[in-house]
Amino acid sequence: MPPAAGAGGDRPDLLGSRPQPRRLSLPRWLPRAFAAGEDWDAVRVTGVLAPLVLATMMLRTQSQPGPVIIDAQMDAHYWLIPHRGGHRWDFAGVRLLSRGSWVVLPPLARPGRRVRWLARPDDPFHLADPVTLHKALIDLTAP
Repeated sequence: MPPAAGAGGDRPDLLGSRPQPRRLSLPRWLPRAFAAGEDWDAVRVTGVLAPLVLATMMLRTQSQPGPVIIDAQMDAHYWLIPHRGGHRWDFAGVRLLSRGSWVVLPPLARPGRRVRWLARPDDPFHLADPVTLHKALIDLTAP
């Protein structure tokens, strides 16, 4: 006679008590992906335009460009702006990341090599000004 379910047999327990998968607990110092499009959006600027936009934003905001992330591997800078910043981001090398997009945010406590804060969010948390960022992109990409 085969052993009863749940008593060491090969069949699953009929009451549904299966072994639970282990939860992976990630260290707090690892970068993590967060969904954009609720509290904030992100504007990704890539290539040679990214450091130019950063320099322009630093000048126009008295070195307060808002939260900026650099991803060295992707050659990109990300500005966190209010959700629905009200602008069209139709520039070469620029993309708005909103609902349905994920953004890797580095930990605040430990600087990373690949993904790191270039300008950290402060307390109280404020976002980059989308009007100033948009104007910088227009000025830098105008023919």
